Amino acid sequence: MLDLKTNMNFFDLLLNDYFLVNKVPFLTDFFHFFTRVFDVGFYFFVLVLVAMIFIYYYKNLRVALFFLCTLLITGLIVLVLKYLFGISRPDGGVISVLGNSFPSYHATIATVFFSSLHYLFKDKMKENSKSYVLVICGLLILIVSLSRVYLGVHWFSDIVGGVALGSVIAWKFKRCFLLYK
Repeated sequence: MLDLKTNMNFFDLLLNDYFLVNKVPFLTDFFHFFTRVFDVGFYFFVLVLVAMIFIYYYKNLRVALFFLCTLLITGLIVLVLKYLFGISRPDGGVISVLGNSFPSYHATIATVFFSSLHYLFKDKMKENSKSYVLVICGLLILIVSLSRVYLGVHWFSDIVGGVALGSVIAWKFKRCFLLYK
């Protein structure tokens, strides 16, 4: 029988050990940039503000506030789940991070952010560019998520959990948006 927890822990440790000894300065800087943009702080505030201005301009204030509320609720859900699960972070991270590990806030918030933006603006895109934008959004989610494992502050399973949680929240965002449109 497949023991998912043991296999995931093995993969978590294997990936963590690999990145501990195989860091490249360029990739460290690259991933550090993306992880800082999605930290709770100035850069993320500016990113959300710019997104809300675009949403307000192309949609309306109600949709922009709905987007903001979704991000705030997502942050709260992640905070509660981190407390409930109480999983420690890996040792030896490139950056110092406090708090528990599971699920990854960065993976969750990036998934909600980019998935929701794609959904909100896909009707404004030309048909042939929708798939390109979807791929770009997926790559940005992947980069933000993997940055956390590469920098040694999350286990891979934290990322999987964060992306899964973010996908569910983004799906609920779309359902609620359609319901109250």
